[in-house]
Amino acid sequence: MTLRIEGLTRRFGATAALAGVDLEAPKGAFLALLGPSGSGKTTLLRILGGLDGADEGRVTFEGLDWLSLSTQERRAGFVFQNYALFRHMTVARNISFGLRMRRWRDRPSRSEIGRRVEELLSVVQLEGLGGRYPSQLSGGQRQRVALARALAIEPRILLLDEPFGALDAKVRKDLRRWLRDLHDR
Repeated sequence: MTLRIEGLTRRFGATAALAGVDLEAPKGAFLALLGPSGSGKTTLLRILGGLDGADEGRVTFEGLDWLSLSTQERRAGFVFQNYALFRHMTVARNISFGLRMRRWRDRPSRSEIGRRVEELLSVVQLEGLGGRYPSQLSGGQRQRVALARALAIEPRILLLDEPFGALDAKVRKDLRRWLRDLHDR
């Protein structure tokens, strides 16, 4: 097993957002969490990504004590429903953001960052759009930029929090198929 969650609990005051969650997922799994609004899906993803902490429980990933690692050490890619793109940055700058924010000794060279951005623009089928701003893109294109940004850091785990919820049915279906193909590659 690559991911093992045991007894994970998170409370907000008297309310338990997660109460003793247990989960195992093998390496390379494509896993979906289903449940009604307020059932703790986002809370679980935020804990896995290092954006929130757990009150109780244990998480191991690739043999590591996941909860003891800093957010940076986890190298989790996170894609939110609202894309969370920087409006004042071009598509290329959005994609390269995580690489540019690495500590100096871990940061790739400018040329390597540029190469990685171009590679990812090709992967997400947005070649030639690196100089545009998010406001100049469709919803589906913005979501692919958010995915490229998450992939740029070469994440150990990719966490998607309702990434297609704000899109129309046809775009949502196309992006799901595209993401599945990307995962398989």
